[in-house]
Amino acid sequence: DLLDSERWWSRWFAQLAQDGYQLRERYDPNWVPKFWPVPDWLPTRVGYSPLRGDWTNGVYTKFVGIMDAVRTVDGLRVVIKRVPIRDGKCHEAEIMNIIHERDVDKDARNHCVPLLDRRDYTGSTYSLLVMPHLLPLDVIPFETVGEITDFVRQVLEGVSFLHSLNVAHRDIGSNNVMMFSPDLFPSGTCHLYPGDVLGRLPLPAKHLSRRQVYVRYFLIDFGLSWAFSSYEARRPMRTGRGQYKDAPEFSGSRPYDSFALDVWCIGKLFKEEILDKYRTPIFLSEFIATLMQPDPLDRPTAANALATF
Repeated sequence: DLLDSERWWSRWFAQLAQDGYQLRERYDPNWVPKFWPVPDWLPTRVGYSPLRGDWTNGVYTKFVGIMDAVRTVDGLRVVIKRVPIRDGKCHEAEIMNIIHERDVDKDARNHCVPLLDRRDYTGSTYSLLVMPHLLPLDVIPFETVGEITDFVRQVLEGVSFLHSLNVAHRDIGSNNVMMFSPDLFPSGTCHLYPGDVLGRLPLPAKHLSRRQVYVRYFLIDFGLSWAFSSYEARRPMRTGRGQYKDAPEFSGSRPYDSFALDVWCIGKLFKEEILDKYRTPIFLSEFIATLMQPDPLDRPTAANALATF
């Protein structure tokens, strides 16, 4: 059975299909599941799916506001994000549109996930944002210093570019940096369980290393982001807290510089995903320490950090 949180998607199954986005059969209001008998020899601890047909129809959606789908015109796997509309506006969509509009030169430094489509339906208080399906940052481990430095450079490049547009992300973290690498898993990987094979048994999929294939890192989730009209219009703010609630800016009650906060969060991201997991050169730990200076005035800007890295 569908979870209560999934029934909203079932309501819009037909409309999305009409607009070119196919959800899993699980969300078809007319779908009736059928099951194979579970083999007696299979240990109960193994996550085998006895569902007939596409076994992924037995998997519920982990996040209420995120749905996997296929764009029927070309078979592209996408994600659809449900974002609330407040006062007739969808804040996250507006931020993504601002980024697109200000990026007039299609700058290669732009690492913001592209907004492929937006759907607004009569009777719904949500806007649906369609974006490409991406892989988790840690779907495979880093293997070389070169892979790590490429990751660091791309993130710095993306945030520096975002700041050049006078947009602060305000929620940078391990959950909001993802990767696009279509050739990383030569035989494919399960979109619901990235890193596993496309099958009924949870087995690891064979993969190449990051240095062997094209890898591009993207910033996602602009729900807490803020766009200023110009550099001169930037001002301290105090609204919302992202993933890293231990940032020095949150220790008091005064408004803070959102751009300096982004830099600290970049440092925390690098610490969690690199320093805490791998043996790395001294220069990298020293560099990350500069990003996480307690006093925002002692931190470099994202552009300066990129230039000195």
